[in-house]
Amino acid sequence: MSTVFTSCSKAFLILIKDKLEEAGIHGGSLWMSKNNYHRLSYSIYSSLKLYDFMYNHRVDVSNGLLLERKKKVFEKSMNIRYAAVAVLVRMHQ
Repeated sequence: MSTVFTSCSKAFLILIKDKLEEAGIHGGSLWMSKNNYHRLSYSIYSSLKLYDFMYNHRVDVSNGLLLERKKKVFEKSMNIRYAAVAVLVRMHQ
């Protein structure tokens, strides 16, 4: 599981990275592609923290900014990951 933000604006992604750092979501790698866009990528642990920050009521979504489709993608990925871990645990018992 990873989280990737893509934009043609490097400054915008730096701003997102800085704001997430302020919220306690650390890490993130910023890189530029050959096709003139930039990506800010977060690994598993930071992605889980981002999910918690965005979808467990730490962000005011009363103005309709909830990304419901993205929330479902996060949850599907987490369910697959947890199921795989459960299988591995049972195999090693």
